[in-house]
Amino acid sequence: ASPGGVTSRGRLMARLPLSPRLARLVVEGAERDRLGMACTVAALLEDGELLRRDRRSSPVPCAVRDGLDRLADAQAPVTKRVRRIARQVERAARTVLELDSSNRKTARESPEALGALLLAAYPDRVARRRTKDPSRAIMVGGGGLQVPPSAGAPDSALFLVLASGGSAPSASAADRRVHAASPLEEGWLPDARITTRVESVWDETLERPAGWRVRSYEDLVLERREAPLDKGAARAALVAKAREDLHDALGLARTEFATLQARIAFARSGRSEAPPPALDDAILLPVLESLVRDHGSLARLRRAPVVERCLDYFSYPERRTLERLAPTHLVVPSGSRIALTWELNAPPILAVRIQEMFGLRETPTVGHPPVPVRLHLLAPNHRVQQITDDLGGFWTRTYPQVRKDLRGRYPKHAWPEDGSTAEPLRGAKRRRRDS
Repeated sequence: ASPGGVTSRGRLMARLPLSPRLARLVVEGAERDRLGMACTVAALLEDGELLRRDRRSSPVPCAVRDGLDRLADAQAPVTKRVRRIARQVERAARTVLELDSSNRKTARESPEALGALLLAAYPDRVARRRTKDPSRAIMVGGGGLQVPPSAGAPDSALFLVLASGGSAPSASAADRRVHAASPLEEGWLPDARITTRVESVWDETLERPAGWRVRSYEDLVLERREAPLDKGAARAALVAKAREDLHDALGLARTEFATLQARIAFARSGRSEAPPPALDDAILLPVLESLVRDHGSLARLRRAPVVERCLDYFSYPERRTLERLAPTHLVVPSGSRIALTWELNAPPILAVRIQEMFGLRETPTVGHPPVPVRLHLLAPNHRVQQITDDLGGFWTRTYPQVRKDLRGRYPKHAWPEDGSTAEPLRGAKRRRRDS
C-alpha cells in the first residue's frame, strides 16, 4: 500500500465481522497457523461472559487464560454460546482468508502463542508495573494505572491491558483501573518495536552527567541500566548544565577571578590604544568549553584555573596593556614586590608595612591617567594603622603620632623622626640611639 493507504492485511480485516482489534487478532492467528485458537480467543473477548471471576459477587474480568480454561465445561450455556461464536468467526475467517478446513489447530496452546495473538490486537496497551508500588503501573503512551489482584496478571511485571475504566477510590484521579489483563513476558515483544538508546542524565550527587542505557517498547521503558557515556555527549551535557549558572560553574566568585574582573574594568576605564577585552560570554563560553575537556564535573570546574584560561584568550598586546595599567603587584621602596588588592569601581589597595615605605614622598599610582593607590599602612603586627592616598600628608601630619604610639611597643623596629627621608627596611632592625 502507498503511505497512508490501506494495506492488504487491513483489507482482509475489514471483511471480517469483528471489531478492528479482534479482526487483527484473527488475521495474526491465521498467519501463525493458529486460526482456531485465535477465533476462540476472539469469541471469548467478544462475548465477555466467561471473563468474569464470579458474576454473583464481582463483575471484574480476569485473564484470557482463565476464560479458555472455563471452556472445558462443555454443558454450560455460556460455553456453548462462546463455542458457537468461535465457529462462526472461524468460518468467516476461512472464507475471507481463503483457507481450507483441514488441519485445524486447537485453542489450548502455549502462553507465548496466546501472548503473541493478544499483542497483535493490543500493541498499544502494553503496561509495566512500577517498581516501588506494584499495585500501580504505566502503559504505553504514559497513562497511569491501578492494578487490582483480580485484573488477571497478579505476578507479571509486564502485562496487556484488555479493559480499563474509572479509577480506584485510593488512586490518583488520573490513574485508570485495570479490569482485565493478560500477563506478558518481555521476550514475547516484537523486536521491531523495541529500541535501545544511551541517554545522558544529571547526577546531582556527583554533579556530573551520567549515562544510562534505556531499552523501550514504543515509549514504555522496559529497563534502565547505567552505561558509559560517550565523551562528546558527556562534555555537551556538562556544558549545557554549566551554562544554566555560569557564575557558579566557573567559580567566578573566587577572589582571583574578582581581581581579574576589577583589573580589566579599571584598565578599560582609562585611555589605551589596545584595551583588554571585557570578560563577557565571548570569552567565558570558550573558556568553559576548553575547561570541560579536563574537568568532568561541576565540582572540578569550580576549582579549575579559570583566570589563566581567560588570559589565554587575550592577545599579547592586550595582556601587556592590562599589566601596565592594572598591575597585580607593585615594587615598594624596600624592594619587596607586594600584591595589590583589586575591587570593582575602586582604586587598588596596597597593604604594606610602614617601614617598607620609608623614603617615598609621593603615593604610588597606576593607570592612565594616573590614579593613586589606596595605602593601608601596617604596624609590625600587620594591623592597619592608617588608610590614605596621600603619603606625603601622612608623613607630615599623621606619622609623628603613629611613631609615638608604636615605638614603645615595637622597640626592635626603626622609627626615625622623618619617614619621608629614612632608609626603607623590610624586617625588624634595632633602633639607633637617635631613632
